[in-house]
Amino acid sequence: MDDLQFIRSCATLDQKTWHEFLNRYSRLIYTYIYRVTVNLHGLSRSDPLIDDIFQGLLHSLIDDDCRRLRSFKGLHGCSFASWLRLVTINYTLGALRRLRPMAALDEEHDGRSLKDDLVDAGALPDESAIYREHAVHLKECIKRLDSDDKLFVQLVVAKRMSLEAVRQLLRISRSAVDMRKSRLIERLRECFRSKGFM
Repeated sequence: MDDLQFIRSCATLDQKTWHEFLNRYSRLIYTYIYRVTVNLHGLSRSDPLIDDIFQGLLHSLIDDDCRRLRSFKGLHGCSFASWLRLVTINYTLGALRRLRPMAALDEEHDGRSLKDDLVDAGALPDESAIYREHAVHLKECIKRLDSDDKLFVQLVVAKRMSLEAVRQLLRISRSAVDMRKSRLIERLRECFRSKGFM
């Protein structure tokens, strides 16, 4: 049974198949929860939050008639393990972010406050239209990337993780991180060129 067939079977919540799912993937899920919580955020491996995140992730997979689990399509050669790794990292980062207190508008970092950034965000109308158009094309270009490259972009851009934090999370060398970053920038530039930009 291939990944897609197995996951479709799991989505029926048959007890035997779900037990097999847990046997196959619990270790992978915990591995990536640990990488985010312990390696990047300094939690203890025995912190009860880790089990809460694990249970919350499982619940998110089967919630709403297994909507998230059913969203796995196995497209472009993406294995379920790769897909689950991305889902686990995103879910864990989201869980940790929900636990952090929100920054006050006047709280300053490097001489700037969130209020300053919000005021500066009001770009001129013609500039904001250009930025929106670029953002649409960038999303299309990112969709063309394979799952590992999408994960890298999401961690660095959307989650604003440092390259060192990404290196630790993915357990690759710094030179591999730098090479992947350079390769991704070139791929995205090439995609923009193909759309008539740059």
